[in-house]
Amino acid sequence: MTKGTSAIPDNKTTAFIDDARGMIALKATWEIEALAKELIERSKSIGEDHCDLWHESLFIKSVSMRIKELNSIVIGAAGDGTESLSRLEQRLG
Repeated sequence: MTKGTSAIPDNKTTAFIDDARGMIALKATWEIEALAKELIERSKSIGEDHCDLWHESLFIKSVSMRIKELNSIVIGAAGDGTESLSRLEQRLG
């Protein structure tokens, strides 16, 4: 892999130096993704008729969506290799 490129070499599974560590990181991100999706889905079940809970659910949903986005950035950086570094940095903010 040359400097500035995002391609993962053919002999590698992840963008990590150590593929075993990379796979652990990816497995963790997959679980984070599932948890964030679950929080988002559960926040939808609180209706506007419960105003305090509804505002809390909006907060939970917002935080969950950011967690999901951050997790996606980690996946892109660690295991995808198709997204450019500049795009990953842009998504990170």
